[in-house]
Amino acid sequence: MAREGLKYAVPMAAVAVLSAVLGYHALVWTAALFAGAFAIFFRLPAAPATAGNGAILSPAGGFVIEVVREEEPVFFKTPAQRISIFMSPLDVHVNTAPLTGSVRYAEYRPGAFWRADRPEARLQNERMSVGFETETGVKCLATQVAGWLARRIVCDVRVGDTVRRRRPDGPCGGAAVNPAEPQKWRSRFSIRRGVYLLPSLFTLANLFFGFYAIILAFRGHYVAACMAIICSYVADILDGRIARLTGTTSEFGVEFDSLADLVSFCVAPALMLYLRWLHDIPKIGWVCAFVFVACGAIRLARFNAYDTTHDTAYFNGFSTPAAAGGAISLVFLEHRIFPGQTHVSVIVPWLCIVLSFLMVSNIRYPSFKNLKLEGRIPARLLIAIVFFVFIFVSKFYVAFAALFFVYLLSGLFVQLAFLKSVRDARRIQKEEMSTR
Repeated sequence: MAREGLKYAVPMAAVAVLSAVLGYHALVWTAALFAGAFAIFFRLPAAPATAGNGAILSPAGGFVIEVVREEEPVFFKTPAQRISIFMSPLDVHVNTAPLTGSVRYAEYRPGAFWRADRPEARLQNERMSVGFETETGVKCLATQVAGWLARRIVCDVRVGDTVRRRRPDGPCGGAAVNPAEPQKWRSRFSIRRGVYLLPSLFTLANLFFGFYAIILAFRGHYVAACMAIICSYVADILDGRIARLTGTTSEFGVEFDSLADLVSFCVAPALMLYLRWLHDIPKIGWVCAFVFVACGAIRLARFNAYDTTHDTAYFNGFSTPAAAGGAISLVFLEHRIFPGQTHVSVIVPWLCIVLSFLMVSNIRYPSFKNLKLEGRIPARLLIAIVFFVFIFVSKFYVAFAALFFVYLLSGLFVQLAFLKSVRDARRIQKEEMSTR
């Protein structure tokens, strides 16, 4: 581990040991998790690959996101090839000297903290540039760029220092590195394809809670099954947010997320409704459950294959997590308001058909993906939010069901408003055409 990480990992490890001695087991696992995360983040790079004495090795381990030839007016003062390497939170963040020689140039520039994989981050983010040169005149310029998560750049070398290739004598920290080399220099690199671990872990948690909800439904614990599906909600939200924040989105992640959503928000709710109510309805019951699953699968496949619009403010159709909220709301209402009453089973097949139709429809529903949490908000709005959270937590079952039905009706009102605006636009266009 790099010495910069010891001041973070060692205190966490000490807290874990002290908590184990005092018997605070929950704190033990929390502190140990943070200590392990710091150890992984600040771990030293692996042994160097075999290369000739004149070769320039990559100063960072990560994913190659851009290779361009451009003018470099500061160190080379000639055209040079730039290779941008993005380091995710699970990559090694200890950067190394790309060659054996001397440090000829070093410059620090303060800046912003955008995501390091964004194009503007290379010029706008905080960064540290270090120029290396061998005895034979081979040069390489490595520029560290801070990111949204890795906001601190540590550089231990100064102009005039001697460094050795592929040793941790170079800079440490940052979220992206942009090494540049002369235009005539040949580069050998590979764009690695693999599975991004961090968002995939949350997608796997989504799948786990969905499967666990099915097990609980078979055992007759329907309220607990609903809580497991709600845990799938949380994991489903976090995997996408983390993938976007860390720049680790991929086609694999999209497909894996859809398969997990099919289990958690289609199969699990449908089985729960069938085992609780629909199995008492001969022939029609299992058909309603199957239609719910089939429409959910079509909804997910359509979203992946045909959703080419960039209007992220709305879903084209009722989303599968929202449809699963319908099943959860029925269980919560029966558990809290109508315990032991049979008239709830009358609306279950109808609700299944309605939700199935909405999932494959073109009715637009708010997605809340463009909701901005940063910035200042009025004090009255903050008080209203606190009051809403208090009511939601104190009356959780009823509040969840009420929130679902409000969202269900909101899409219908949004669609009516959209259709009205289209009709008004066509009417105005016809009036303009008639006046000409």
